Amino acid sequence: MDSEINQILQIENVDKHQVGLHSPNMEREGMTKCLDFVISKGIKVAEIITDSSSSVAKTLESKYPTVYHSRDIWHKAKKLKKALAEAGKVRNMGKINQWSGNIVNHFWFCCRTCKGSSVKLKEKWFTVLHHVRNDHDWLLGRCEHQALNGPPTDNNGSNISYFNPQEPAFKILRKILTDRAWLKSLDAYVKFRHTGMLESFHSLLLSYCPKRTAYRDEAYLARTQLAVLDHYAHCRYNCQRRTKIPPKVQKAIQEVGCDTCENEERI
Repeated sequence: MDSEINQILQIENVDKHQVGLHSPNMEREGMTKCLDFVISKGIKVAEIITDSSSSVAKTLESKYPTVYHSRDIWHKAKKLKKALAEAGKVRNMGKINQWSGNIVNHFWFCCRTCKGSSVKLKEKWFTVLHHVRNDHDWLLGRCEHQALNGPPTDNNGSNISYFNPQEPAFKILRKILTDRAWLKSLDAYVKFRHTGMLESFHSLLLSYCPKRTAYRDEAYLARTQLAVLDHYAHCRYNCQRRTKIPPKVQKAIQEVGCDTCENEERI
């Protein structure tokens, strides 16, 4: 799926028998086939957006080194919230849970406002360690929010207290937010990408291919194609916007049967 125009360029149905009965490799196999197809049509792929699958990341790094790999920010935010929730379950660590919503929101803010710079993203990210201690203006920086009126609140509007730099809860929080692997992974989120429309299509696909039902390969392919046509029918693009699509992309879309945007009266 093209993330700018939300059009599906190619679909591939992969069976687990094609990957040695190892289901986790199905996503990687499908991605490889789709990328090879798009590239074979003369379309230059500059960037691809995926979840945090390590096998997919390794394949992109080795086989498609010129393609920039961005990762879905929603999945990363969900992973951060889970890590904070696990830490907050420990006795006397409840304050971490209270701040988790605000910290996750700060992560979204950092990715959205870093302007594609990994350095700026990390600089903004570290400010949260000052903010949660009620330190909003320090020697080398300051928080970007306006003057605060009253105590901080969580996402439900309930008052929460600031951390003391010496308390164990803050030390655990700092360890989570400054984890080396976490900081290294932030480079993949500087463009603020997400796969929301693709997830929406997957939800639509379940209407045509419920997981509780088994289909022959031909039937499953036909149902997938129907889901793609349904997706096109509900895009409701302005026909004038189609002129902004590069000619090579238009040609690839037409080859997979996307002509609904050219004449919406036919839908």
